[in-house]
Amino acid sequence: MGVSVVEIDRLREVLAASVERARAEQDAADPLLSARELCERLGIARSTWRAYVSRHEAPPADDADLDRPEGSRIPRWRRSTVDAWKASRKRVWKKGA
Repeated sequence: MGVSVVEIDRLREVLAASVERARAEQDAADPLLSARELCERLGIARSTWRAYVSRHEAPPADDADLDRPEGSRIPRWRRSTVDAWKASRKRVWKKGA
């Protein structure tokens, strides 16, 4: 009594749909931010963020966009990652930032 190929394909479809729903829920609750968006959230210039990234002082991107060629990647960070990084910094942040 084995599992048929049709049943396996159907289980794969159900699993893929479940994973996609979970990703959508996570994105809604904890969205991915571009460098521009996170700079606005932190109240810093993009050049400052790029300096943090180049000195490995910024957290690694949650979505490094590795599917694209190196020169055209658009890394993104989860809002929670940015907020945790901000909270861990020793610098005193401006109010509202």
